[in-house]
Amino acid sequence: MYQIFGRFLYSYRFADKSLDFMLFRFVPVVSISYAEITSARQIGFEDAIFSGLWFANRVFGKIVIIRKKGGIFKSICITPDDVDLFVSKLETRIRETSVKGRVGF
Repeated sequence: MYQIFGRFLYSYRFADKSLDFMLFRFVPVVSISYAEITSARQIGFEDAIFSGLWFANRVFGKIVIIRKKGGIFKSICITPDDVDLFVSKLETRIRETSVKGRVGF
């Protein structure tokens, strides 16, 4: 049941300055600034079990781990629909934020 309805429980949104974790697609639960994110990559289920906070919207599926610079939970696991596209978009946002921070925009 969670596998079918999980994607309606949690979702992710690329905001201007942060990655937002949404409940029921419209209630923001957690927001992480792109400047706080150090990396995002796909991992296997066995690596994700004790890796950090879970915002997975599916029990089975490809898993992305997001690493942060600090905070109580330095790692967050999620299961976006298209892992490759999600990681690509997130890396682009992180890179853009990093460049803006250095140049002073």
